[in-house]
Amino acid sequence: MAWGAVASAAACSKPATPAPPAREADRAAPQQPSTAAPTGRWLVRELQVELQLEDSQRAAEADQPAVHAAVRQGLAKAETIGGVGDLPGFARADQAGLLLQIAWQRLDDRGQPQPLQHPGDGQLMLLVIAHAETAGSHQRQNEVAERTKRSLLPLPAGVTDWPGWLLPRIQRAAEVAAVEVLGELWARQAPQADLVAALQSPVLWKVLASAREVGERRLSAQRPDLETLTRDSRREVAVIAAAALGRLGGKASLATLKGLVDHGSPEVVDAALVALAGLKEPEAQAALAQIAGEADAEVAARARELLQKAAELPLAATP
Repeated sequence: MAWGAVASAAACSKPATPAPPAREADRAAPQQPSTAAPTGRWLVRELQVELQLEDSQRAAEADQPAVHAAVRQGLAKAETIGGVGDLPGFARADQAGLLLQIAWQRLDDRGQPQPLQHPGDGQLMLLVIAHAETAGSHQRQNEVAERTKRSLLPLPAGVTDWPGWLLPRIQRAAEVAAVEVLGELWARQAPQADLVAALQSPVLWKVLASAREVGERRLSAQRPDLETLTRDSRREVAVIAAAALGRLGGKASLATLKGLVDHGSPEVVDAALVALAGLKEPEAQAALAQIAGEADAEVAARARELLQKAAELPLAATP
């Protein structure tokens, strides 16, 4: 695996994680000053973009400056970012460093890597790993978080303009990854009252970040809110809510989690199964055993896997 260039903007603090030496840098153009730091938004004082590509993917389809420009366009749309660079009006606790590691790879219909220009059916695997670090918090300690955005994109037939097709997708993936990682940092610093209120927010990233943090803090009084969110029509909300119920523990949400096994989304079903396994309650283990014996083959196999992991037994062969 070879590393591409690192593109930096307005460095003031160390990046979230050590980066490989830069061979090329692209400084951001000056931005208009911001007069205030809106609640729940960050000033990104340092932005780094690293391309991590196999040699077979190093075509001229998306050069390093173009990728950096696409990332900046994505961040400009991110609801959690108030600006990039050294802007006034932001307290130190509202500043963060952001490192985005971006890779893409063309896969054929059997999942085998192929050059981007290879003909035939297939898909593109696009991966963005986002590392973020605060410049400081109310506890005078830096907070660090990491999120991963992985997308499998169907490739349209006869693509000839790879930059035109690829760059908007990199832009969107970078925006989503940055929103998720900075939302997580916001939730860690948020007072409990703000977290509770954010569970009802119309803003998606606040709902996701607050639901996750409610589980991490084990705020059991918010269990009814999380159970309601498991019925949300947005798949990602239901996934995070189910996981948070698992973090709360106890038997109170057993029926809710068991009911999610019939959910239409495989991601929600898996989150519910993992949450059941994490409850460490005999009733939850019994529910998993029932699912293993009655659910469809894929769900039953996953339930058996979780039961065996909980018992610290090697996986048995599936009949």
